[in-house]
Amino acid sequence: TALFFTVSPGWDDHSTLVKRSFHVGDTIVPQSWNDKNMSFNELLQKIDCEVQFENKTFTKGWTDGEKIVISSNCSDNEKIAVLFHELAHMKLHYKGNEEINRATKELEAETVSFLCCSALGLTNEESGAYITNWYKENASETIKNSNHLLKCAEDILKSVGVF
Repeated sequence: TALFFTVSPGWDDHSTLVKRSFHVGDTIVPQSWNDKNMSFNELLQKIDCEVQFENKTFTKGWTDGEKIVISSNCSDNEKIAVLFHELAHMKLHYKGNEEINRATKELEAETVSFLCCSALGLTNEESGAYITNWYKENASETIKNSNHLLKCAEDILKSVGVF
């Protein structure tokens, strides 16, 4: 079987996101989050980096490439989405890819978070707006090769035992 996602990397004539389907090799379709019966704390134990929580209101999370900091003000679903977003930054943007502009980095990280959350059946209501915002900022430099984002999402999901 194959893992299919619907992501939104383009615009139509009405300035709304155009949905396109992407395919990653022979990947097994993951179980939903509810089927995994995994708590947020169990998910954290599977992450191979330090994760801290701080009482932040101006940001939901950040990473320096070594650790992830998540706002303690987020709901568990938001914390999962932020965790996936920051893991994507760590995998995509701290290994010789620092020359990528911020808009591209944010667009890529949120797309990976969206893919991971979607694969688990989790809704991240803010993801679409976040992707749209960074896509607007980055309209001249669209993602030319989305396969690396799908591979990143797949790697993250495998690392937490979803596949």
